[in-house]
Amino acid sequence: MANQNHHTPSLVGGILLVIGNVIGAGILALPIATAQLGLCYAILMLFFFWTLMMLGAYYFLEANLALPSGSNLISMSRTALGKTGTFIAWVCNLLVMYSLISAYIAGGADLIKVNFHYLGITLPYSLAALLFLLLFGFIISRGIHITDYINRILMLFKAAVFFVVLMGLGIHFNTDFPSMIPQKNLSASLLIIVLTSFGFATLVPSLRRYYQSDIKKIKKIIFWGTLIPFLCYTIWIVLIFSVLPYHGPGGLEQMSTSPHPVSDLQLALTQSLHLAWITQVLNIFSAICVITSFLANSISLTDFIAEGLYSHHENKNSWNIYLMTYLPPFSAVLFYPKAFLFGLSLAGKLAIIQLLLLPGLIVWCLRYRQKKISSYQVKGGKVLLISLLIISFIILLLSMWQ
Repeated sequence: MANQNHHTPSLVGGILLVIGNVIGAGILALPIATAQLGLCYAILMLFFFWTLMMLGAYYFLEANLALPSGSNLISMSRTALGKTGTFIAWVCNLLVMYSLISAYIAGGADLIKVNFHYLGITLPYSLAALLFLLLFGFIISRGIHITDYINRILMLFKAAVFFVVLMGLGIHFNTDFPSMIPQKNLSASLLIIVLTSFGFATLVPSLRRYYQSDIKKIKKIIFWGTLIPFLCYTIWIVLIFSVLPYHGPGGLEQMSTSPHPVSDLQLALTQSLHLAWITQVLNIFSAICVITSFLANSISLTDFIAEGLYSHHENKNSWNIYLMTYLPPFSAVLFYPKAFLFGLSLAGKLAIIQLLLLPGLIVWCLRYRQKKISSYQVKGGKVLLISLLIISFIILLLSMWQ
């Protein structure tokens, strides 16, 4: 893959890759998770985490640019933090990404099962999971160019479907917001849901390689690729808060304790708006979210494993890398479906270390201890960097405490 970039990839393609990674099916859970804060605080919290995660991604970029192209979180940690840092990076990255890819394989298997069911074919869950993995894993094996183009097509569908849902909700917009006032205290699970709604920074090394270290382009990709989801999330929760009550049956409070919150949300919207098609459209939206998130996370994980094993990216298509990428999450989906829920909450906590604490510590060591000059440096000096590390550590402690 050394010489794959005969053309300069478009800025839009990179932004769409980030958006595809960021806006997952989790967007459906955001209104339920943030309803307890009331509208104003919910938007403030989204803004806070958008800023925090975007800053984490910029520090990730600075650390990556201080090392040769092709470097990943492992070599960044090895250079700056030694053996302990490298071990933590391996554990965090693998657990987070395996958990996420397990979720997308599980979600994809459900999609395939349901669609085959409509055709009158009953598929075993394991076969549905395997079909999803073979189909979309094959796209990943064709390289980032092909994945980029497939992702662009899916993102166009995703945007169109989301727009249709927003229009449907917008027609029933109600200016009376009963949930303006905070209802409850902040919970750690809410922190994790909102934080992971902006998590994508492990894609930065792949973007750097794909865009041949074009700093201006990558900075724009990080900014627009996270700002657009922030705006989408804000519009989405404003509309949901305006059409669904907080208290009572079919209310957002009840959904927050339900074992099936997302399907409850779809049902409540269908009943509240008397629009039967909303459920179908949200199902299509969820399906595209699962696929685009699977593609973006798979790019990150295959690159991570290839670089971590000292493989050259030219040989990235070797079978052992794909086996290491997909065998653990596939096994988890088949044998430990319940353990996966634990894995997801663990992944959220570890994402704080992976996407905020590690990049911050790496930049601190490279900048102030080793005096390595990166071709890009985040403004704000020591004050901003220390602030990021302290805030991230507090969030980690809060999530562990609860």
